[in-house]
Amino acid sequence: MRKWLDTLRKYTSNSKDSHIGVSAPLLDMLWHAPDCGALETGPVDVVYFDPPYSRADAHYAENDNGPWRLFHKSSEDASFLPSGCVHLVVTSPPYNVGMDYGPDVSDRLAPEAYASMLHNVFSEMHRLLADNGRMFLLVGAATNCLGWSPHTYFEVMLSQIGFRLQWSYVWDKGKISNTAWGTRESAKSPRVPRTHEYVMVLSKGDWSRKDLDSSKTMSKEDFNKMAGGTVLRMRPYRCGRHPAAFPPELPLQAIKFFSVEGDVVLDPFAGTGSTLLAAVQLGRKAIGFELSKSHYDNALSRLKAMGGHSERSCA
Repeated sequence: MRKWLDTLRKYTSNSKDSHIGVSAPLLDMLWHAPDCGALETGPVDVVYFDPPYSRADAHYAENDNGPWRLFHKSSEDASFLPSGCVHLVVTSPPYNVGMDYGPDVSDRLAPEAYASMLHNVFSEMHRLLADNGRMFLLVGAATNCLGWSPHTYFEVMLSQIGFRLQWSYVWDKGKISNTAWGTRESAKSPRVPRTHEYVMVLSKGDWSRKDLDSSKTMSKEDFNKMAGGTVLRMRPYRCGRHPAAFPPELPLQAIKFFSVEGDVVLDPFAGTGSTLLAAVQLGRKAIGFELSKSHYDNALSRLKAMGGHSERSCA
C-alpha cells in the first residue's frame, strides 16, 4: 500500500491536473498515518482509488464538528473503504417482516436471501472495524423469518464471523398501544404485545481500546445512563419518514458511551440518518449506507440541513 502511495505522491507532485481525485496533502497524510490514520487525524476523505469506485451517488459534507459521508448502495460490499477504518458501528438491520421501505427495497426476502444479506453486511462490518472496535446492534425481539429468536440468531452468526458478544441491553419501550391481542380473554390463541427489544454490544477482538487512556470522555450523567444496568428505558419514536425508526436518544447515548471525539461511526442501514446526525453532533466522523432511495434522500436532506457546512458531490 505504501509503495503505491509513494508512486501517487510523486505523480500528484508533478501534475497540476491529477485525474485520480486525491490531493497531494491527503496522500501525505495517508503516508504518515498508520492504517486508517486518515480517518482518525483528518477529513474522512476515504481512499477511493483502490479499487476504482463510482461516486455518483455519494455525497460529502464537512462542518465544524466533523464530516459525514452517505452512500446510496447496499453495505454488503464496502470494499472501497479500507479495513480497520471504523471505531464504532451503530445500527439496526431490517427485520424482514414486510415493512414498507419504498418500491426499491423488499423487507420480505426469502429466508435464505435474508440470511445471506445479513452475513455479507456484518462480515464487511467486521472487516471495517479497527481492532477493539465496537458494535451497538438493535435486533428486535420477535421470532424472525428463519424461526430464530433474533438475539440467538445474531449471537451465533456474529460469533462465526469473529465478533465477541460483551453484553446485551433490553430496550424497554414502556406501555404501548397495541390491538394485536389475538383471542382476547380466551385461551384459544392469545397474543402479548412486545414492549421490548434487544440491543447487543459486541467487539472485534478485546474490549479495551488500547489507543485510549482512562481520561474522562463523557459526563457522569451520560455514563450512568448506559452503565446503570442492562435495561434502557426510552419511548419508541414515531417518524413519518421511516416505518421503524429508533429513538434519536438511542444512537446519541451509544455514541457518547462507546466512542470519543474524532472517531469514525458507521451505520450500514442508515435509514433517515439518525446515527449519522448524532455522530456529527458529537464531533465524530460518520459513514452511512442506505439502499432505499426515498430514505436516502431524507437522510441527505437532514444532513444538509445541519448549519455551517459546505456540501459537495464526491463524483
